Parts: sequence; C-alpha cells; structure tokens
Amino acid sequence: MKQIRATFQVVTPMFLGDGHLHFSGIRAPSIKGALRYWWRALHWEAVRKQAGSDEEALKRLHKAESWLLGNAAGTYPASNGKKPNVGQSRVLLSVWQPENWDTLIEDKWPSQPRSQHNIDGSSYMGFGLFEMRRKGGQVTHPQRQALHEGVTFGLVLTFKPDLETGKKDCWRNELGDPVNSVRKALVWWGLVGGLGSRSRRGFGSVALRTLEEDEQTRDFTYDTPEAYEKQIRQTLKDYSRKALPPFTALSGETQFAFLSNPLSDPRDAIDVMGDKYKTYRTSLKRYERVPFGLPLANENTNDRRAGPLFFHVHPVGRRYVSSVLFVPAVFHPHISKGNHIDFYRNVQAFLKKNKGS
Repeated sequence: MKQIRATFQVVTPMFLGDGHLHFSGIRAPSIKGALRYWWRALHWEAVRKQAGSDEEALKRLHKAESWLLGNAAGTYPASNGKKPNVGQSRVLLSVWQPENWDTLIEDKWPSQPRSQHNIDGSSYMGFGLFEMRRKGGQVTHPQRQALHEGVTFGLVLTFKPDLETGKKDCWRNELGDPVNSVRKALVWWGLVGGLGSRSRRGFGSVALRTLEEDEQTRDFTYDTPEAYEKQIRQTLKDYSRKALPPFTALSGETQFAFLSNPLSDPRDAIDVMGDKYKTYRTSLKRYERVPFGLPLANENTNDRRAGPLFFHVHPVGRRYVSSVLFVPAVFHPHISKGNHIDFYRNVQAFLKKNKGS
C-alpha cells in the first residue's frame, strides 16, 4: 500500500488535553480532524466551480470527503439508492512521538494577568489556558498543561489499494488524484496550522520538516521568511473565486501576512502578535469587533462564530516569524452583512496596519 511519511516540529506550546485538562499525548484522531478541516478548505473552490449552486457543491464535497476520509453518519444515499455510503477512511493514519513525551510537559505559561488592564500579548491570545481565581483566591479554572515547544513527531499515512482502482467520478471530474488532495492538506497544515486549544491564536503551531514518499524525501525547512512566504503564495495563487464560501475555505479573498520580523524565541512571536492584535481590536468600538468572532461581551452573547484569522508561528533558520492567514467566509445566518467582503473591512485594516512590522 502507498504511504506518505512526514515529520513535524511543535513550534509553540501545544495544549492538547483529556477530560481533566491533562496532556495525554498527540493522538491520531486530533490530527485527522485538522487534516479534514484543511482538506475541505482547500478543495471547496474546485468543487464549487463545477457545481450549479453552493448547496450542490456542499453535497458533492461531503460525498468526496466521506468516500476518501470516512463517514459514520450515512447522510447521503449510495449510487444504487439502496443503502447509505458509510465506512472506514481510505487513508489510515498513525502517529509516532517521543517515548518520554510525559517529561516534556509544562504548566507555567501563559501566566495569569495581574489585572484586567495589564494583559500581555500571550495571555491575551491564550485566554482560557492560564489559571483563573476568584477574588477570594479560589481556583475557578486550572492552568492547562502543554507539550513543550521543540518536540518532533511524525505521521504515517497509508492509502488503501482501492484508492486507485475504485476512484469515483467526483475525483476524476473535480478533485483529481485523491492522494495528491490529502498530500496538499498535509503540507498546508504543516505550513499554517496547529493543534490543540487556541491553535488559531498561534498556540500549538506545527511546522512540516520532511515528507517522504516513493523513497524520495522532500525538505520543508526554510532559511528565510521570503522562502517560507513563497511556499504559501504558491498555494494561494490557485484561488481566484471572489464570492465568499459558505464555510471557512480558501478563496480569492484569502490573505497572508507577517506580523513580526524573525525573533529568537517562539513565545516572543506569540507575545508580539498578541500585543498587536489586542492594541488594534481594543481600539475599535464594540460593534466593530463583531467580524473578529462571536460571542462578544455586551454586544452579541448568543451567537457563535469563529473568527477569520489564523495566527501561526513558523521557524525560519534558527529564528521564528509570526504570521496570520485571513480566510473570510459567510459570517453568520443572523448577520446578513456578513455575506460580503466589506463586512471584514476592519479585519483587513488590521492586516494592512501590521503587515510585515
């Protein structure tokens, strides 16, 4: 069976936890979830270009994802109309990590702010990770455990034989080679993604280091920010559709920007972009902050919507650069203005103001 092997570096502390908020290792289901997320985001435009509507494209995308990555729900009929298409993923994933990972755990960072008005960038980005107490000293939220930065782990993706012999029409017509589609998601996750709590805020950032396939090994390390950025833009150039997707997916409106010059410490990279994000966001009137995500205290506490920004820290040479990916989509069914890119003008202004600084 065909295999792809990849090695990754944990760039910033990773907050993966069990039901007691204790770190219990890097697990395959967590990574599979991240890969599925970016797989959908990367392939929406290709499917939508050949579908007559968003609704039809969503059904086609779901069908292709279910066939490739598995589906236990049985939410669409098989081609013969007799039974639902359900079954195991055609891509099997296994993880290796250091045997002594339990000695690489910490619970000291980010630290609890001294006051509501004295919050550093990392604590602002990591709200919910640090210990919180009532005025009387009672702990209401324990400090989260994290896997220390610098840890290396690896993945092995094994593709079932029927991937080549049993391709569905959706692959031939819209998404091309299924192995390539998974490889694309794997690489993209290793360029801009992360794992665990607050991964959209730069915590748990991962960096793809090597990818081995068919006895050939590709190097994905970068000596300069420019080399890293070139790899990002090589992917983004394939997206041109301006209409906002109905869910978070790449489009012609997706933007990438650096938020700092290279720094010697990855935690400083989070602190710097957190300071910039806090400074800009708190300068806005409360209703102007809605496009950055919901709920929002004293403005909209009932609706839920993740923000369109993905913060990330990546190694370049022996230093680290902080970056942000802006992935706009239709915002929320209760907010009709969120169907258009103009709704995100304050988010775009944040990128423009802090770009490359």
